[in-house]
Amino acid sequence: MADRAPDSSEVAGVERVVARLSVSAKFFIVLSLLLSIAAALLVAWTYAEVVSRDTERHLMLADKISVLQGEYEAIVDGQSDLAARATELSAQGRELSTALSRVDADVERRLASIRTEFGSEIQKITRDAAQVSLFLELLEIRHLLRSAALRMHFQNDLAATVYLLEAALSRLQDVDDLVVLPLRTQIEQDLAAITQIATDGSQDPLLKLAAIESGWPGLLTDRVLKMNPTPAAVPSSIGEQVLSELTQLLQVRYLSESDDQVRFDENAYLSDIERDLLRLKFDTAIMQIRMAIIRRDSIGFRKNLKSLTFWHQQFADLNSVATKSNLDAIDELGQLDLATQKYDLSVSLELIDQLVANRR
Repeated sequence: MADRAPDSSEVAGVERVVARLSVSAKFFIVLSLLLSIAAALLVAWTYAEVVSRDTERHLMLADKISVLQGEYEAIVDGQSDLAARATELSAQGRELSTALSRVDADVERRLASIRTEFGSEIQKITRDAAQVSLFLELLEIRHLLRSAALRMHFQNDLAATVYLLEAALSRLQDVDDLVVLPLRTQIEQDLAAITQIATDGSQDPLLKLAAIESGWPGLLTDRVLKMNPTPAAVPSSIGEQVLSELTQLLQVRYLSESDDQVRFDENAYLSDIERDLLRLKFDTAIMQIRMAIIRRDSIGFRKNLKSLTFWHQQFADLNSVATKSNLDAIDELGQLDLATQKYDLSVSLELIDQLVANRR
C-alpha cells in the first residue's frame, strides 16, 4: 500500500513544537551535531589510518607474495631443469647400461675366446712337451746304440755292448708310443743274438782258465826260509843296546833242508808273506784274463797271458807237474782267437735315426 501523505494539522503541530524549543535545547542539539561530526571525522580518520596500515601490510604482503612467487617460479624452473636433467641422466643411464651390456657381452665373448685359445695352447704345449720328452728319450737311446756299435766294432767288448743294449731297451720299455715298437723288437733281436755270440765262444777258455787256477797248490816249491833265532838278552849298557838294535837290521836266513851245497835261489825260497803276495798276483792275473775272455778283449787277453806266463817262469817250480800243465794250457789259450763274428747293428741305428729325424 502507498503511504498516506501528512495532513496540514500534523505539519502545523510540528512547527509549533519547533517554535517551542529553547536556546539550551538548540545548544545541545548543535553540540550533538558537532560531536556527531567529530565522531564521524574521528571514525573516518581512524578508518583512514587503519586503511593506510592495511595498505602497507597488503603492500608488504604483496611484496612477500611476489618474492615467494618469484622463488616458486624459480623452484618450478629448477624442478623443470631437474626433471630435464633427470630425464637426460635417465637416458644417459639407459645408454650406459646398454653400453655396459654390450661391453659385458664383448668381454665374455673375448674371455671365452681367450679360454679357448689358452686351452688349445695348453694342449699344444702338453703335446709338444710329450714330443720333446720323447725326442730326448730317442736321443739318449740313439747315443746308447751308437756307443754299443762302437764298442762292438772297435773294442770287441761284448759285455759292454750287451749292457748298453739292455739300457736302451729299458728306456724303450718306458716309452708309451707305438712308433717305437719296431725299434724295440729289433733291439731285442740284436740283444739275443749278441748274447748268444758272447756265450758260445767263452765256455772252453773259461774251463781251461779254471784248470790253471786249480793247479795253484803245486806251483810253488815246498822249501821255505826261516829266520835265524837270536837269544834274547837284556843289554847292560847303552853300547850293547845300540849293538843289539843294529844286529836286528841284519837277519840270517837258512835253508830248511840239510844240504848246504844247494844253490841259493831267492825266488824259490819264500816267506809266508811273500807266498800270499804271489797268490794275490796270480789271482789278479787270472781274474783279468777271465774278464778279457768275457769282454772278448783280444789285446788284454794276450797281455795278461804273457803276465801269467812270466809269473810261472819267475815264481813257480818249473819242475812240478802243475807248472808244466799250466804252461801248456797257457800256450793253448794263446793260440785262441777271441775275435767274435761281427754283428751289425745298422738296422737298429737306421730305425732310431729315422725316429729322431721325424721328431725334429
